[in-house]
Amino acid sequence: MIAITRRLEPMDRIDELGDASVPFWFDVHAMVFSSNAPTLEAKLHDHFASGRLNNINGRKEFFRADIAEIGKTFERIMTLSSSSLMRRRQSCIVKAFE
Repeated sequence: MIAITRRLEPMDRIDELGDASVPFWFDVHAMVFSSNAPTLEAKLHDHFASGRLNNINGRKEFFRADIAEIGKTFERIMTLSSSSLMRRRQSCIVKAFE
C-alpha cells in the first residue's frame, strides 16, 4: 500500500485500515514525512501502476512492488523534486507485499 495521511499520528490511520479494509494487520515497512505528500504519492502510484492489484478501482492503493525498488524510486523522485515549505504535516505510508 502506498498512501498518505494528514493525521498527526499516522499509525492511527494504519490501524483503521487494518480494522476495515483488509483481513490482516498492516506491517509498515517505511513511513516518510514530506512537504508535498500528495505529489509524492501520485508519482509513486504512477511509477508502480503496472503492479496495481485492483485495476477496477483505481482509488485502491495496493501495489505489487519490491521494498528496495520503492526506496530507489522514492530517492530518485526526491532528488528530482524541489522542496517547498511544509504547510501541513503529511505522511506518505508505504506497505510492501512480499
